[in-house]
Amino acid sequence: MQISRRRLLLGLGSTVGAVGASLLKPAWAGAVEAQACDGASPVPTTKPADTGPGKKFGTAGEVQFFPGNTIICHLPPTSATHTEVAIAWQQLQDLTGKTNITWLPPTSYHVTIFEGVVDAVRRPGNWPHGLPLDAPLEECHRYLAERLRQFDLGVTLPLRFVIDDTPRQKIRTAIPLKCIDDAEARKLSDLRNRLSLATGIRQANHDNYEFHSTGGYYVKQFSNCEASTYQKNFQAMLSKLKKKLPIIELGNPEFTQFSDMSHFERQFYLSSRS
Repeated sequence: MQISRRRLLLGLGSTVGAVGASLLKPAWAGAVEAQACDGASPVPTTKPADTGPGKKFGTAGEVQFFPGNTIICHLPPTSATHTEVAIAWQQLQDLTGKTNITWLPPTSYHVTIFEGVVDAVRRPGNWPHGLPLDAPLEECHRYLAERLRQFDLGVTLPLRFVIDDTPRQKIRTAIPLKCIDDAEARKLSDLRNRLSLATGIRQANHDNYEFHSTGGYYVKQFSNCEASTYQKNFQAMLSKLKKKLPIIELGNPEFTQFSDMSHFERQFYLSSRS
């Protein structure tokens, strides 16, 4: 049977296009992406928690004014850790798109060591107990800065974490981390307890805080099937990243201020006094 020249060229074009597209996909994603979102084994989806008036993001996923302060370690921008994390998030973004998740800029990548305050959440525990709940945010910034400049970090650096790739049902847009061993966990727990005493802040999750590094925020609800596909891609990304980064090391924590979730402005590093 003869094949027309037009049909042959169309066939070759489709093949070349498919090969080209496959080269653009991250290697870890092939098997997962090949499973179309056909409703098989769907994951129950959840509604986004950080969108709406007075929250971190608007209903269209736009960054909103949400000021506060916090103590973090930025991922060192020239480090292998930052490079690999940025690549991983970009690959997941390429697979997921921007409709359901607002992705953060790589310059914002960090690990929170101790949660400070947000202006929108003023209640005992989330606000310094030495300040009235209606104190202006600028006064809170000054209050905490005075105490933290005198604070003795008192820990051996670096702070060492490993990626926790334990599968979970919840939609996650942050890389879960845990201390590398029991000694490191005790070190971080002691540091957080002393920070709590110095700042007068002790949030409800103080004793079971889960360290993480956020790459984006879930802003528009997935369908159950979309959630299933995302979860598989996210889990594959975590497993691949854990092999590339068996240990994540971070330096001096920083006291930072922020106006929204896209940028955390360093005020100063916490340091050891002795």
